[in-house]
Amino acid sequence: MNYIFRNKFTYVVFLLLTIIVVSSIVLIEKNKKSDSVVSISGEFERMYESVESLHIDSDLVLEVTAGNVHTLKYEGLVFSLTDSFVKKVYKGPNPGPSINILETGGLFEGIAYIFEGNPVFKSNESAVVFLKKYIGPVAENAYYITGSIQGKFKIDGGRLEAPHHVSEGLAHVKELKDLQLY
Repeated sequence: MNYIFRNKFTYVVFLLLTIIVVSSIVLIEKNKKSDSVVSISGEFERMYESVESLHIDSDLVLEVTAGNVHTLKYEGLVFSLTDSFVKKVYKGPNPGPSINILETGGLFEGIAYIFEGNPVFKSNESAVVFLKKYIGPVAENAYYITGSIQGKFKIDGGRLEAPHHVSEGLAHVKELKDLQLY
């Protein structure tokens, strides 16, 4: 009988140690993940109050699907350049089968930089984007999202998802028809 109790005791101790080790690993990984996100905030040059004002200020309005995402650091800031496949042109000249979209933030050296709660494109993610031609030192032959994050509406299962931290006039966008792109 003592032999059976000893085996049960060993089994219980082993089980408790396993639970402690697994819990510790989960806690450490959870802490690592929370440390690996840097929230970036800033001021918008202009706060767009309507889809119409975004449309007027944009050179292009496109439906795109993200391809390869290249992240770089320039003067202490992280940027992502996404080679995006053009699915539909709503405004402006057809840029061809793909276009480079420059965004602030991205995954750089294991750290995710997220501007105003809006992550940059991920591969295979689709969106309707309002774009302006980028002229500057970070990238060549690229466009940026009008109003920084304000002109990017992710497509999720046929519905649109407005960016975080935008005006009420843009936050209501839920469907393609809300963008008035006839």
